[in-house]
Amino acid sequence: MAGAIIDRSDIRRVLVGTTIGRGVVWGLLLPAAWVVFSSGMVVTGSAALSGMYASLLFLSFVDGSMVAFGAPVDIDNGGVDLLCRQNNIEVTDNVRQVRL
Repeated sequence: MAGAIIDRSDIRRVLVGTTIGRGVVWGLLLPAAWVVFSSGMVVTGSAALSGMYASLLFLSFVDGSMVAFGAPVDIDNGGVDLLCRQNNIEVTDNVRQVRL
C-alpha cells in the first residue's frame, strides 16, 4: 500500500518527511515519554511501567509506518531513479558509479 501511495507523491518530500518524523519519534517523543513516566508526574508504580511500555509500542508502530513509506524511495531500492525521473534528470550508469 505504501508503494502505491509513493508512486503518486513527491519523492523528496517523502524522504525528508520520513527522516524528520523518525528523528522526532526517537529524539523527542521517546525521551519525553521516559521523563514523564519515570518521574512520576502522571502515574507511579506499575501503571508507569505499563504506560512506558504502551508508549514504546505505539512509537515503534509509528516508526515502522514511516519506514514502510520511506523504503520504496530509499537509494538501495531505486530511489535515485524515481527522484531523477520526477525531476527530469537523466542518470546514467557512469553517474551512478561516481556518485554512489
